[in-house]
Amino acid sequence: IGERGFSNPGILKDGVECTDCHAFTSLTADTVVFNVSSWSNYSIGEAPLSPCLSSNISTNISCSDMNIEYSDNAIFSGHINFTNVNITARNITIVTGARVIFNNVWMKVNNLVVNNSGYAEFKNGGNTVWHNDNWDISGTVVSNHETHRMNVSSDDEFGIRIFSGGNLTIFNSTNITNGLSSSSEYYFNVSGNISIVNSSISEMTANGI
Repeated sequence: IGERGFSNPGILKDGVECTDCHAFTSLTADTVVFNVSSWSNYSIGEAPLSPCLSSNISTNISCSDMNIEYSDNAIFSGHINFTNVNITARNITIVTGARVIFNNVWMKVNNLVVNNSGYAEFKNGGNTVWHNDNWDISGTVVSNHETHRMNVSSDDEFGIRIFSGGNLTIFNSTNITNGLSSSSEYYFNVSGNISIVNSSISEMTANGI
């Protein structure tokens, strides 16, 4: 078969994606080998993109073992589990009622916004999460054994804001610190609730703690 110019090659069964087929070779190899479970018409063609790659996820879904780059603003309104994933995004918004779990995830994001009654949890692995701008919390954020690095360019310019009614819990050796410059500070502005257990926050200026 070889390289046919497909941006997302996949195994098709009667013209639609085969969900129970497994490739034993690359789908761009000269000879492609894959298993089949029944007699039908099979081919290699353009497969639909995973819903995990959509910048607007409104369904309940699990996403694992992939690299995800959102070129636009990502909006999460479903119940979403990310596991063993690398995520790059300009802005991520977790809307009211959404629940997003980041399990062993490396992330680089400009703004992370968690709306009222939204829920975000970072856990399991001591991962590095790079924030280039603000972390705005009106809902609930839980960080379990993570490192959050705030990329700042000048004192008090970027940071974490917990609004009235918002909740932030960090525990189990979570570390929130500066990112690029050892001399710069990020701001930590708290009007809501914060709980820090067996963790540390450093290189910051604070209001409300």
